[in-house]
Amino acid sequence: MKVRISEAKLRNMIKKAIKETMEKVGNGDIYDMERWKADGSLKLKEGQIVSDEVIEHLRDSMPPTYDGVDYFQPGEAYSHDWTTGRALYLTFKGNKYIGLKPNCSLWAGKESLNESVDMQLSKTILSQLGGNMFVAMTGAKDFVAIDNGLKFRIGRNKSRANVVRITLDIYDTYTMEFWSVREVNMYKIMMKCMEKGLSNEEINEKVKDAEAKSNMKLKEYNGLYFDQLQEFFTEYTGLYTRL
Repeated sequence: MKVRISEAKLRNMIKKAIKETMEKVGNGDIYDMERWKADGSLKLKEGQIVSDEVIEHLRDSMPPTYDGVDYFQPGEAYSHDWTTGRALYLTFKGNKYIGLKPNCSLWAGKESLNESVDMQLSKTILSQLGGNMFVAMTGAKDFVAIDNGLKFRIGRNKSRANVVRITLDIYDTYTMEFWSVREVNMYKIMMKCMEKGLSNEEINEKVKDAEAKSNMKLKEYNGLYFDQLQEFFTEYTGLYTRL
């Protein structure tokens, strides 16, 4: 005997399952003191949620570099941005780790400063790829300035990649990543799972698997100098960057 569920109730069930999934997969797991001890050192991923205990331990270890209403930075520089000469600090927005950033006093509340630096770097990278000639030869489009780099889409090529990310590292060399990014109809997946009567745990696994397949890193080159960008781009995609 089949049990009929109203559409409104089904939508609420789907929303609840998606929310539970988002809390469990990706960087949603809470990083606590026990995990810190198990890792031996603080190993955070951008987007990671950390416990209040971790934040307080960092705050008490030494005077914070920045401790405002929205942002918090522990008191010791973790790295440096060699393009600007600025020290970089572990940065938290509430309990969310948002990556290595310059002292918040330089940009908190005026993020356009950071954006302008990234925009200038993205223009430099595009120029090093060949500028307008690169765009014309490869059909690259949808250029977006990202933290310390540039992201853009490419058309059909010998690989399965359709997105390229190029970022500048602390050694003044580049990391070039090729990704396969596909749109996934999560609602359709959830509906099929519900129709099959799968449990929340099984639905979480299905969603996690679908997300992994929709956003896959295919290849990564590290330590590239600016004059190697075109060479390695062509090597992987088969697309020529100049005549």
